[in-house]
Amino acid sequence: AFNGTPSASSGLVPLGSTVTLTVSSLTQGDYHWRAWTEDQSAVVSGFSEFNGAVGVDFSVDTNDIPAGPSSLRQVRLVGTTAILTAANVNDAGVILKSIVTDPELNAVRAEFELKPLAAPFTGAGTILGPLVTSGGVSAAQALGLVPGTTYHWRCRAVDAGGLPCASWVDFNGAAAAFTAAR
Repeated sequence: AFNGTPSASSGLVPLGSTVTLTVSSLTQGDYHWRAWTEDQSAVVSGFSEFNGAVGVDFSVDTNDIPAGPSSLRQVRLVGTTAILTAANVNDAGVILKSIVTDPELNAVRAEFELKPLAAPFTGAGTILGPLVTSGGVSAAQALGLVPGTTYHWRCRAVDAGGLPCASWVDFNGAAAAFTAAR
């Protein structure tokens, strides 16, 4: 219900001008709006109801960020055998996995960043898992491992709209995850 208090207002403008206002911090829901004018003498016009005061004028659908990924795992490229932390890997690659969830139950995926241990994380060169149902496991293959290189990796959840979770989650605290032996 309207209470006569403006949600947004402009400064004085020349007669006949068009005014555009941005109202921020709207919560999810349906909205109706109206406008009025006030001159330099504080004389107020009557209200002008958008859409004739009938129905909903617009709706806001917020997209909350997904939760951080959980149950980060690394497994062999062939099969489902877990790779122990800091172990040697004799395969051409590994599979990185994570459980990803979205508070609105939207589809969500894992985004992985794999780097040599000596290299800092930059957010570039990431590997995307497939979109899965919220609460599912998203996994991606990391191929092209360099023999003799020790790797570390991290993960974050990203919803179907491209919105990432608040922060990355490091596997093994960003310490050595595995070494490519092959």
